[in-house]
Amino acid sequence: MNARNLMTLKEKISYGLAVGVMICGLVLLFMSFHVPPEGEINSSVLYAFGEISLFVGSIMGISAHVNALKGDLRKEKENKF
Repeated sequence: MNARNLMTLKEKISYGLAVGVMICGLVLLFMSFHVPPEGEINSSVLYAFGEISLFVGSIMGISAHVNALKGDLRKEKENKF
C-alpha cells in the first residue's frame, strides 16, 4: 500500500467530525417536522442547519485546499530534482 494514499489521523478526525456534525444537522432538520406545529420548519432550525452546513463546508474546504497545496509542493520538489 502506498503511504501517500493513507489519511493522517488529523484528516480522519476532521472528516469524521464533519460527517458527524452534518448527520446531527440533518436529524435536527427532520425532527423539526414532528414538533408542533407539525410539518412546519421553524426559522431557528433553518438558521442552526445553515450554521452546521457552513461549519462542515469550511472543514471540507480547508482540508481540500491544504491537500492541494501539499500536492503542488510535492510536484515542485520532484521537478527540481
